[in-house]
Amino acid sequence: MSSITAITDPDSPNRPNRPWRSLHIFNLYRLIVVGVSAITFFFAPPGSTTFGQKLPDIFGTTIIIWVVLIFLSGFASRLQWPNFRIQVYALILGDIGLIALLMYASGGIVSGLGTLMLVTIAAGGILVLNIMPYVFAAIAALAILSVQGYTILTSASSFQSASFTQSGLLGAGFFAVALLSHIMAQRIRASEILAEQRGEELEDLSHINELIIRQLNTGILVIDQKGVVKLINKTAGDILG
Repeated sequence: MSSITAITDPDSPNRPNRPWRSLHIFNLYRLIVVGVSAITFFFAPPGSTTFGQKLPDIFGTTIIIWVVLIFLSGFASRLQWPNFRIQVYALILGDIGLIALLMYASGGIVSGLGTLMLVTIAAGGILVLNIMPYVFAAIAALAILSVQGYTILTSASSFQSASFTQSGLLGAGFFAVALLSHIMAQRIRASEILAEQRGEELEDLSHINELIIRQLNTGILVIDQKGVVKLINKTAGDILG
């Protein structure tokens, strides 16, 4: 006697495109950083932080501009327009310029804000697989040295070689981070390609299994969690009419 076997096929959620998802995560990180910086600057007691100690007006204005740009970039990444590379280039270069302004408004390299560029360079190395991460590192290094040089020129203090040493070491760190993130991104992409190949093989096996199920004398009915029929073979169709 023929029988019907029902198999539940759980719904698999639609996975967002991985590069865009990485960009969403980076935007979230940027929002957290600027949020913490804004809270520290606007609500901390006077003199308790180096944020904006030299030019508080420029620091506050830059923070507000950064917040606006983060929300705009968030909407742009959700709409996926303009294309991915343009958005990444704009975000990385924009963040480098804004962080440089925050550094200048806070007294230069001593503020410690230059280290924020390390994460920005790392993000560029992961999101873009070409020579651009090294270009970002070079631009960031030049921005650090320029800010520190201009800070010394416009201040009453004498030349400080130690500050330029710190700037140079931080610049070297940018290139190291760009290299490491680029290598890591290449390995991640290779793993994704391998996973896609395995997925295609599993899909082929699924098609073969489907053909076998359709030829079975036992009635087979495959349904999802909502009760929608995904597969029914001829035997089950004959039994159910």
